[in-house]
Amino acid sequence: MLRAVGRAQDQVLTVLVQSRELELGHASSLWVAPADAVDLTRTGPRQRCRQIESATRARYRSAGASVCRRLGRSARPPGAGVRQDGTVSDQPEPAVPDALDDQRDDRRDGRRAGQDGGPAPALDGAPAGVDVETLRELARRLALEAGALVREQSPERVVVAATKSSEVDPVTAMDRASEELLRARIAAERPDDAILGEEGDDVPGTSGLTWVLDPIDGTVNYLYGVASFAVSVAVVAGPPDPARWTALAGCVHSVVDGRTWTAASGGGAERDGRPVRAGSPASLATSLVGTGFGYSPARRAGQARVLTQVLPRVRDIRRLGAAAIDLCLVGEGALDLYYERGLNPWDLAAGALVATEAGAVVTGLRGAPAGTAMTVAGPAPVQGDLVRLLEDAGADTVEETFTD
Repeated sequence: MLRAVGRAQDQVLTVLVQSRELELGHASSLWVAPADAVDLTRTGPRQRCRQIESATRARYRSAGASVCRRLGRSARPPGAGVRQDGTVSDQPEPAVPDALDDQRDDRRDGRRAGQDGGPAPALDGAPAGVDVETLRELARRLALEAGALVREQSPERVVVAATKSSEVDPVTAMDRASEELLRARIAAERPDDAILGEEGDDVPGTSGLTWVLDPIDGTVNYLYGVASFAVSVAVVAGPPDPARWTALAGCVHSVVDGRTWTAASGGGAERDGRPVRAGSPASLATSLVGTGFGYSPARRAGQARVLTQVLPRVRDIRRLGAAAIDLCLVGEGALDLYYERGLNPWDLAAGALVATEAGAVVTGLRGAPAGTAMTVAGPAPVQGDLVRLLEDAGADTVEETFTD
């Protein structure tokens, strides 16, 4: 049920949806579609927003869109935030400028149905007819479901099931179970797409799209009960190689606290449904920098040497242990910069897209794209300053300068 209470300028608009009262804020000369113009019982908040907006007079479209955005995000107790997985945070959602919301919606509208009302424009490198918002939503659902599996069915004591590159590079039974779930869901919903996962065999496809999966990013944290690990799901067009693919959509779901970042190519980045933007540090010296370390002794020794050259030049260093989360934190400004050598495609696929869509620059060193040799993320121009510092330190050749 939808009721507009009051019609005078600057009156509070109250909306009742399925018997839940949502306070939307002040309306200014606003006309809202009558209740019988919209089916509010059979769709989610975003779909309801679209229905209300299309039923609203064209000359009040921008105001209607503003109400729709609030409708989709205001079903919460006063002062609390609601995460994408349905859990309620005690912390209020940060305010996001309306202009940023409007820019995001304009990008989505232009992509869904071209600016002239025709078909959505094709993305470079993507097969015709690809809807990146649909892919974003699927990535989100997949990551949330796998995250729920990890959260709810993990044993009290997690043990190592196997190791990969070294004895300190573990795999757990839950890594495998999470990836098996993701693979099964993708096979059911997108049977023609390829799959590249950390724990299983590659699955070929015919659609030109590949799903890149990290069932638990931050396995060591998961093993020890340290609260920084995530499910990362991305879909890319082209070869399953970060240097050559076009990332289309992705989601990183932090399993412990429920934070969920999503991004779509050209559609911006979000955390829990709200747009995010990279920070704007004044200089490298005032930047908080995230990093990570490899598993081989030679690489770690070299990375330690590089760190001694980076640390005196920045505000401080953080090592959280989950690359996908690190990249998303750059995307929302919680980290100013991030660098790491040795990332695999599944480590960076979704997180790098979040960071890029949030306004960060993500590259390698010496003009190379981000990849195994090096990944450096952050806003310009300080990202370039860090790139030059790492190049001077030989950060992409640490194994060649250090031996056991």
